[in-house]
Amino acid sequence: MTKKSGFTLVELLVVIAIIAIMSAVVLVALNPLAILQKSRDSARLSDLDSMRKALDLAMTDGIIGLPGSSASPVTGASNVGTRAADGTGWISYNLITAPGLSKYLSTLPVDPRNSPTYFYRYASDGSTYELDCKFESTDYQSKQSSDGGNDPEWYELGTNPGLVLLPPS
Repeated sequence: MTKKSGFTLVELLVVIAIIAIMSAVVLVALNPLAILQKSRDSARLSDLDSMRKALDLAMTDGIIGLPGSSASPVTGASNVGTRAADGTGWISYNLITAPGLSKYLSTLPVDPRNSPTYFYRYASDGSTYELDCKFESTDYQSKQSSDGGNDPEWYELGTNPGLVLLPPS
């Protein structure tokens, strides 16, 4: 009788079960949903900062003027407007000299999800403006309540000291 060397079916099943358990532990430890939420929130911060810088530069250079008045602010949202940076997109402005905001932004950014819940908001009262977004990750949500604005549900950024152009949700 010759002895054959190899693995038994039970040994193979035990090894597969151990690998499956280790994979599940690693997957739970990494939490891919939380990583995706953080990456989208990081993109939101970057987008709002880019829009703020572009608006500030365009106003400082005398290329654009802000529309609206304190009695009737002009508003916009990325989930309903276009991405055109020529003043007709979801951020509207008065063009003073060409090319307007498109000198600094080729297109207006939109929220990574751009849904009815997650989108960018804009408001202008003729002299100040406000840009808003909502965060998904709990790591970023604390910024919403400590940004100096009037709505703890939104991260607010802009030139309005109280950031009260958009009403709380």
